[in-house]
Amino acid sequence: MSIIAKLEELRRAGGATRTQGLPDATIERMAAQFPELAEAVDEALGALDRLDLVKIDVTGLEPRALRGLERNLARFRPILLSEFHPWAIERASGSAPLDYLRWLRQWYAAITVLRRDGTRERCVEPEAVLAIWRRENAAAGLGERLQLDLLLDPRG
Repeated sequence: MSIIAKLEELRRAGGATRTQGLPDATIERMAAQFPELAEAVDEALGALDRLDLVKIDVTGLEPRALRGLERNLARFRPILLSEFHPWAIERASGSAPLDYLRWLRQWYAAITVLRRDGTRERCVEPEAVLAIWRRENAAAGLGERLQLDLLLDPRG
């Protein structure tokens, strides 16, 4: 049975949760590891009239997972909430963190860093996000193991 046929139930479900018993993080990791799964879901999402929000946290596999959603990112321009962990991105997906941020900028005018204390810092340049990550890591003394949470809103 083709992956499209397997996703037919998803299309009929109209967005209802269909993954009971399997944690969302596991599904996200699987989609990141197997691009054909992410592409199939992307195709299933093609039947949607709108996509307002995407939240992703797959510890370093975000570049691979989001590339599977590329058509829908371009089509719907959803708000994106994403973990950003350069150390993990380099090791898990083999991508350069700065390249990943530059790739995201094709749809988003700015990247907002969401701080743990509730404050936000808006960055227009991807290099500024990396500078914040370095600064936050140095302050926390975590040796490049700290992650940032990012908000990308197409409305600026």
